[in-house]
Amino acid sequence: RVCFATVGTTQFDALTLALVSHEVTGLLARHGYSCLRLQIGRGAEPVLPSDPPPPIPIEWYRFKDSLEADMRSAALLISHAGAGSIMEGLRCTAPLLVAVNDGLMDNHQQARPPL
Repeated sequence: RVCFATVGTTQFDALTLALVSHEVTGLLARHGYSCLRLQIGRGAEPVLPSDPPPPIPIEWYRFKDSLEADMRSAALLISHAGAGSIMEGLRCTAPLLVAVNDGLMDNHQQARPPL
């Protein structure tokens, strides 16, 4: 079972860093996930823990022509709050967890009450 996470075309290093942590990879392993696959966009290359190593393999890449195959084959999807990624994730059968990148472009992904 694969957990797939996408940050879209920008960067979301806070999400990537959290996902590769022992806390999250351990939780994924305990829930039966066998791989964490990350699409990191323009973000920093993830520094994978080495002592001890993560309990599941972690794969990553920056961009692909399409994320559809990775999204459709995943048992869990984690996405930044970009509209396109959310819509693509909703078309899949896996549960979708959305994380707001509050450090991006004046926090435009966060819902705000009208002024």
